[in-house]
Amino acid sequence: MNARTFFCILFLSCFSACSMSRKSENTSTAGPANTGIVKNADYYKKNPDVVSFRKHFSRGKHFLNNQKPKEAIEEFQKAMSFRPDSIEAPLEYVKALYVIGEQKKAKAVLKTILACSWDVLNFAGYIYAREHEFEKAVKANEILKVLIPNEEQPRCNLGHYYLAVGNLIDGFREYGFRKKDSFYVNDKTKEWNGENIKGKRVLIYTEQGLGDIFEFIRYAKLVKENGGHVVLRLHKPFMKKYLSMLSYIDEISTIKEPLPECDYKTQIMSLPRVFETTVDTIPAPIPYLVADEKLVREWQKRLKSDTNFKVGLCWSGTTYSSNTLTRQKSARRSIALEKMAPLADVDGVTFYSLQKVKSPDELKTSVEKFVVHGFGDDFDKTHGSFMDTAAIMKALDLIITVDTSVAHVAGGLGVPVWIILPYESEWRWLEERSDSPWYPTARLFRTKELEKWEPVIDNVKAELKKLLNK
Repeated sequence: MNARTFFCILFLSCFSACSMSRKSENTSTAGPANTGIVKNADYYKKNPDVVSFRKHFSRGKHFLNNQKPKEAIEEFQKAMSFRPDSIEAPLEYVKALYVIGEQKKAKAVLKTILACSWDVLNFAGYIYAREHEFEKAVKANEILKVLIPNEEQPRCNLGHYYLAVGNLIDGFREYGFRKKDSFYVNDKTKEWNGENIKGKRVLIYTEQGLGDIFEFIRYAKLVKENGGHVVLRLHKPFMKKYLSMLSYIDEISTIKEPLPECDYKTQIMSLPRVFETTVDTIPAPIPYLVADEKLVREWQKRLKSDTNFKVGLCWSGTTYSSNTLTRQKSARRSIALEKMAPLADVDGVTFYSLQKVKSPDELKTSVEKFVVHGFGDDFDKTHGSFMDTAAIMKALDLIITVDTSVAHVAGGLGVPVWIILPYESEWRWLEERSDSPWYPTARLFRTKELEKWEPVIDNVKAELKKLLNK
């Protein structure tokens, strides 16, 4: 940490600490500022330590301002003895230490101060990231990485911020600190970190949401191409039928089944790190997902009579998760079907629902000409999860969807897909791009303000008109 960085951190810390300190004193019901409740004299009489603290702290400031850092150090030490919970005294103490050349000691004290309230920096990074100020978010969490290198959440967050700006090497390294599934942790199989796997059995654990599985399953193909025998350990058993169609997966074992013996194990979202993926080397041999050919023919036959331009719509992510954070995250990137009604102004288009709905009433809106056709109760049930979805996509002309698993299936199949992103978009879509290196057939439509969907829908409508007029 150079002097400039040190003093920047120190300044920000002093500003925050002093602001909090003043706020605390001014709002306390027992503090001297509340003269309507207690008089100043009474307050200081009942709190003699405050008097002693203020005396030594003020003297320390006086000495420091008059180029007497050694005397200041003594006063700040005395002040801290009366108020161990003070933040401002230790910060001034750090300044004085730095002035007399005690840099190591100053940094150690500063590290202690910041480490005690690392959650402030962590949350600052989170807020900066939500506002697309990723440079500031990265800086906040890089400081945390130095202060508390073994704390998982700040390191994982740092990974998100790196990934969002396209620094995939550092991003996937830090993302390795994410919370690991207990099934993975308890598996004693050796972790794969790029060793020669020719003729070896490699157990790939899936993790997180459906979109993550669909996006990163492409790396199983790389494992296969490197000579590995691919064994997929699936944490969502209902996905087994669909994923079993992928030729580069040799075996699938669900978490409900006995653990297969393998030479190595890895998590699916750790594979980009193992393969040292950059934005320019993202494996995108489209398609890497498939659809059942028999079902594709069936759906093409069913839709043959529709001579319009056929668009599949998906407007909402998972709403039934037991995980509160998952539901909240899904809600932020979901849109009410009613908001898509302006698309009905485009002539010559038929809209079909790729959204799983509980009843046909969910497809109705107040806009009479906005008709969205459903595929019935049997959709993705008889044939299995995503079996109909993938086949129908091959029979449609375009998919328009929010950021959910449907977007990843369409991208992996290589069909044209327009993805509507919320203001707080995920790291995988990078920043300010209208295309995606993960999915060559995708176009990204970004919301510019929080929950302001109207402008982005108008943009989609305008682009849809252009497409049909070509």
